[in-house]
Amino acid sequence: MTSTRMIMIAEIIGPLLKKGQSIYQIVKNHPEIGLCVKSLYTYIESGVFSTQGIDNFSLRRQVSMRKRKPLKPRKEPVCYDGFRYEDYLEFKAANRNVPTTEMDTVWNAPEGPYIQTFLFENAPVMIGFLHKEKRSVSMASTLDMLQDRLGKNDFQKIFSLLLTDRGTEFSKHELFESNSETGNF
Repeated sequence: MTSTRMIMIAEIIGPLLKKGQSIYQIVKNHPEIGLCVKSLYTYIESGVFSTQGIDNFSLRRQVSMRKRKPLKPRKEPVCYDGFRYEDYLEFKAANRNVPTTEMDTVWNAPEGPYIQTFLFENAPVMIGFLHKEKRSVSMASTLDMLQDRLGKNDFQKIFSLLLTDRGTEFSKHELFESNSETGNF
């Protein structure tokens, strides 16, 4: 780009940027610029027009937008050893007669309320329990209550194998393996 062309473009875009117009509007309304939107952004960002007082700070949206944080890969905690889906499939292949009960949490808004659901493999029935908080202790308390009401034998027949997702409410799996009040499995 020649210096005369650079000055001509700077004289067009400088006042319009100060008025708050976007690069897109300027390029569409002034075809004499002869550059696409991306090229003009690139020239501004690389400092071609800095001698005319046009830089990244002249771009209204560019200044207000903050850079997003990069997503971090989810780390698999050690506590899932022996509790992965592959382990479940392996156990199920060796113990076909053990019924599975799927446990999950349903919610509409992050602040609650939450419904803890149980879906039974051998029966077309789903039951749910309402919770105010989505924590492991709260979810495990439902199993403790069911064990107290059903008795140990009936509870073990119905809930002998629980399958859950990796939700935070199920992360403390030791709470679901024993009754918190009696300590029995």
